[in-house]
Amino acid sequence: MQHRSVTIFGSSSVQAGSEEYENAVELGKRLALRNLSIVSGGYGGTMEAVSKGAYSTLKLITDEQGKTVPVPENTVEISGIICSPLFVTRKEQGNRYLTKIIDSQNLIHRLQLLVESSQCFIALPGSLGTATEMMLVWNVLYCNYLFLKEQNAHQHIKLIAFREGWEQFIETCCTLLAVKQEVKELIVLVGSVEEALKRVHKFMEVC
Repeated sequence: MQHRSVTIFGSSSVQAGSEEYENAVELGKRLALRNLSIVSGGYGGTMEAVSKGAYSTLKLITDEQGKTVPVPENTVEISGIICSPLFVTRKEQGNRYLTKIIDSQNLIHRLQLLVESSQCFIALPGSLGTATEMMLVWNVLYCNYLFLKEQNAHQHIKLIAFREGWEQFIETCCTLLAVKQEVKELIVLVGSVEEALKRVHKFMEVC
């Protein structure tokens, strides 16, 4: 089955119960209710939160071992792209809400898989890892805009970033690197989960 998916980048250090965590839970849940699969880095923090939100929408059964598992008929997939060869000290290789775990070979391979996983990306507030992921997608958009503009290739990928956490970062990058306004606008800034969902819905209608 072909799954339409949204890849979500975010912090691994956000704690359960915090506003950032609960916003990510809500985002994952509402994307899944729109029949969109979720892809993330697969570990804790907001990666766990979006997975948890999506998992809450699934139909579940109890298997022969007494474990609660999603039924095969679920149309939403919750994927985590982990890297066990690198993150060897992590107790869990993938959070408990994932329905699919993809173990990458190294950090570069993990980044590649994340960037290739969807056409729609959302960057929640985060740190260096989230910034790296977001910048890679932005660069793909930039190359598509620069070299494949006639084919409208840049219109087939959507990068959404939350203002809180990224607006100042993006402004600084554009100023220091002399990034043109049209390239800056390849990133869509949003201020809330509701606004992000509207942007995703509009993009998915035409892609």
